[in-house]
Amino acid sequence: MAWSSFAHLPNNVDEYINILNKLHDGMTLIDVDAIIAEVKGKTRVQHHYRSNLCHLGLFEIRDKCILLNYSPEEVSDESIKHILKECVKKNRSKEIGTIRKIIKKSESYNLDIIASEIMKQEPYLEKQNLIRWIRPIVSLLKIVDCSTDIDEKQEYKECLQKAYLKIAKGYGDAIALELIDNILVRNKPHKNVVETLQIVLKIPNIKYKIELLMKPAWASKCKAYKLNEDLFTHIKLKKEL
Repeated sequence: MAWSSFAHLPNNVDEYINILNKLHDGMTLIDVDAIIAEVKGKTRVQHHYRSNLCHLGLFEIRDKCILLNYSPEEVSDESIKHILKECVKKNRSKEIGTIRKIIKKSESYNLDIIASEIMKQEPYLEKQNLIRWIRPIVSLLKIVDCSTDIDEKQEYKECLQKAYLKIAKGYGDAIALELIDNILVRNKPHKNVVETLQIVLKIPNIKYKIELLMKPAWASKCKAYKLNEDLFTHIKLKKEL
């Protein structure tokens, strides 16, 4: 594997924020490099810095200009984790995938531990070089916190239940998904009701506690939401999730 493929990614969350909120669709590669250099405190940077961000999935390059895969106006301390997490989820590089597996298995972001695990399969690598190359990937995964997939499901479950109980008089009430969505989006802009339900319904046995309903137009003027090719307007939580 090419372990130096992501060696020029930003080092911390502030660098990601300062770079990403200054980019825009149609920006030339020269201007992109100038922004990265400014954030890095350098006069100029090599193209590797830009190509690493592209390889991660933050933007595409067409006709020597960039096309963003995120909304720059939405970049903030709160949203940056979600933006980067989406990139990591969609990224298919063996380097990121391998390091994610090691972090989950070892439950550690320790560079020495991660490098040692890699060298069990590739003993010809020089350890200090390897640590230098993988440091930005580990920093990225620490921001995303890739070891907490279970905690993420728990977080979405709690958000759904809190939003439901803000409106319902108790478990078993049919509540409009539109009202749930309004609460979720107000509290966490990237947590809409569709994404929340898609994640929560993956939790084993939880589907027996949730009932989704599609009320006819004559009975409800509420917005319908599409989940797994089916439309629903209301939700019932039968008991505590």
